Amino acid sequence: IYAKGMEQTFSAINAEYKEYIQKIYQIKVISYTAGIICLLFIAALAILSIRAFIRDAALEEKTRRSLLVQSMFNQIFKFSQEKIPVEQILDMVIEKLTSIPWLGLEPKGAVFLVKEGTRELELKAQRGLSEHLQKACGTVAFGRCLCGKAALSGKLIFAYSTDERHETRYEGMRPHGHYCVPVISASVKNEVLGVITLYTGIEYRQIHEDEEVLLDIANVLSNVLYYREMQTAFTESEEKFKAIYESSNDAVMLLDEKGFF
Repeated sequence: IYAKGMEQTFSAINAEYKEYIQKIYQIKVISYTAGIICLLFIAALAILSIRAFIRDAALEEKTRRSLLVQSMFNQIFKFSQEKIPVEQILDMVIEKLTSIPWLGLEPKGAVFLVKEGTRELELKAQRGLSEHLQKACGTVAFGRCLCGKAALSGKLIFAYSTDERHETRYEGMRPHGHYCVPVISASVKNEVLGVITLYTGIEYRQIHEDEEVLLDIANVLSNVLYYREMQTAFTESEEKFKAIYESSNDAVMLLDEKGFF
């Protein structure tokens, strides 16, 4: 009877002990699960914070670049209003372009303008070109080499290396790439006024955002050339009228549409 009573007692103790162990285990499992959920939540917040930081940094960099390009546009327009030869304006354009740090261009390039009444490009401004290259590229026919092909098509051309389109070659020429950007008339549809030629390293790869900047600068140059053309036409007209007025033996009067002086 004693042994049987002890067995029942121990059985009751074991059952209570097992129930106690199960409760502790359940608490540990719940705590462990909650800990994992908390860690995942913290990791998600960290990822969102990093993404927001990267997005803000990218936006800040994009804004900085836009302000730099806009400042360059303003400088070109301001410089173009001075009474200086157009070649000096082109020198400024090529210098500013090849000095933009994030474009990754080499510090050399050229600006060609179309010779009046022809389908040929004439070298008008350059930076970093050898005398031999200046002579070889002094005049470029439409369709010849990369510059001529850009003038013929009226479209931007990119070459990451000296491929078969690069027809002008010389001894000791190092591997390089090119951006050839056509300057399209602001007044006559699809009329090519010239070409901006820029150099890139062989490690450079085509970037759409860079091309947009180059095309914008070509548009600015187009407007500058149009402004100078109108300015020249106005000056010539004014001088012509002045010459007629001063050499005339007859009286010259200016009347409005109602016949009043």
